Amino acid sequence: MNAIQDMRDTLGKPMLITSAYRSPVHNASCGGAPMSRHLEGIAFDISLHGFEHDELLGCAKDFFCGLGFYQTFLHVDLGPARSWVSSRKAREQWRL
Repeated sequence: MNAIQDMRDTLGKPMLITSAYRSPVHNASCGGAPMSRHLEGIAFDISLHGFEHDELLGCAKDFFCGLGFYQTFLHVDLGPARSWVSSRKAREQWRL
């Protein structure tokens, strides 16, 4: 929670968190990865609404190691350093 609050403070505006901790049952029902960091309570999905992609990503990199790029949200987590892109459209949208 500290990292997401620090990110919010740095951005200076609210963020819409669309997913945080997930129970194993909920994670499975929404198609989450079996080893999702959401199960550990160290992951967040942040809506892109109200943010430029570069603004959100630049700030996220200061606080989180895991980054997942989706069309409608940015996944951030405190797991090992890694990144992934969910689709070709997301890659184009994020200019990756």
